[in-house]
Amino acid sequence: MIEFESNICSDLRESSSREWLETNGIGGYASSTISGIHTRRYHGLLTAAVEPPLGRVRMLSKFEEVIVSGGLEFPLSSNRYPGKYHPAGFLYINSFRLDPFPVWTFRLEPLGIAIEKKIYMVHGENTIVCRWSLVPGLKTVDADLRLELRPLLAFVDYHSIRSESADVDQSFISTKNCVWMKPVTGAPEIFFNHNAKDVSETGDWYRNFEYAIEKERGFDYHE
Repeated sequence: MIEFESNICSDLRESSSREWLETNGIGGYASSTISGIHTRRYHGLLTAAVEPPLGRVRMLSKFEEVIVSGGLEFPLSSNRYPGKYHPAGFLYINSFRLDPFPVWTFRLEPLGIAIEKKIYMVHGENTIVCRWSLVPGLKTVDADLRLELRPLLAFVDYHSIRSESADVDQSFISTKNCVWMKPVTGAPEIFFNHNAKDVSETGDWYRNFEYAIEKERGFDYHE
């Protein structure tokens, strides 16, 4: 098992220079950094092999993750924009380990709780499993504590970067425990199986993500 403690995880330079990779055995993968900041255009939460082992499409870039309690918000995700980082969820990362898949522990001191996040791919499928859970035994949790997730979709060839386009269909079909979308004609559909209490429609575009390693290589990519 590989493990890093808070001195590495909450240090932006250190945590953004350490990458993890999950594969599904048919050419698909998930990859990013310990900090959660994408530093390469190839990073993403679900890059599917549509024609295994090739035809890779970066479908899901990441989730924006926020813990909300008592009107206060505590981000778990992190992004790099030109000249700034927002949000700064890396500050709450207490530990990261590969056991054997990526596992983060976020310590939210103001709430007296810790959140464990696990990510793994299903072998032989273009499926990523993401699970957030409370670390038991720290504190009785307030009833209004909730996790809000905003999936950031890409739906581009994995060499490419998604730009804002009117051709992207933002509509979705929602059932009790599943959200189904087909944002781009000719691309595969995506299904979000979940246990959420509510599903809201937003359709916001996130612009100007900066990829540090691509910039170092001379490519000024922005998404």
